[in-house]
Amino acid sequence: MAKNGKIAIPGTAIFLAGGYLTAAIVLPVLLPVVACAAALTACALVLTRRAHPRLVRVLQAVALWLGAGFAGAWMLGAHPLAGLAWALTALFLLPLPIIPWLYARTHALPPPTLEDGGP
Repeated sequence: MAKNGKIAIPGTAIFLAGGYLTAAIVLPVLLPVVACAAALTACALVLTRRAHPRLVRVLQAVALWLGAGFAGAWMLGAHPLAGLAWALTALFLLPLPIIPWLYARTHALPPPTLEDGGP
């Protein structure tokens, strides 16, 4: 991997974290835009390192989930408790077990070894 490749992911993460913090302090209305930009950038970085059709489908599903989550929070903006409950449930609690499991399913299984009972 080139030297620039080693800097791209941490540099992008620092830039996006700073943008999120700045948006939260200065202009909170931009948080959904910054969060979507962070998600898209993270997905693009993953795909540059490991482009695989299964991974593309998982990232598309995550994008749809984020869109539904932010749309629901936006629609419930006039109801603070319902909006908070939606955001915590749809954007945090439900995806905690699902997204890592989906991502893990995009990796090919290693070939069986003699220790695993393979040929």
